[in-house]
Amino acid sequence: MVPAIGSIIVSPDGPIDVSDSRCRLAIDEIVTLAVLDAIPDSEVDCELQQDRSEVTVRVGSLAASEIRFSPHPLSWHMLRTLTASPLMSQPTVYQGSFDESMNGYPTVIGFTCKREVSNGTRTDS
Repeated sequence: MVPAIGSIIVSPDGPIDVSDSRCRLAIDEIVTLAVLDAIPDSEVDCELQQDRSEVTVRVGSLAASEIRFSPHPLSWHMLRTLTASPLMSQPTVYQGSFDESMNGYPTVIGFTCKREVSNGTRTDS
């Protein structure tokens, strides 16, 4: 697993709090999947957006294989288990057709997790 994310991420728009350990582990697992299946010399982009109630995570990459034939089924199982919570959405996956000019499949994996508020409880949708 790639330790991709700490509990506070500094972005150009200010810090993003990802203090929930399941959320951090899910981000790590998505980044790990993207890195393991990325074509050589490509980039893996991790985008986090927050509002008062939730953090939305999107990880984009150029994959060497189709997701439905992923050579990493244990990682997918771990990701689905981590996000199996009313406080997190199941991962969404978009994978485009094979792009011959880039020699891979444009892929985006994302999910949303609820943020904690100051009294220690989670926010509602």
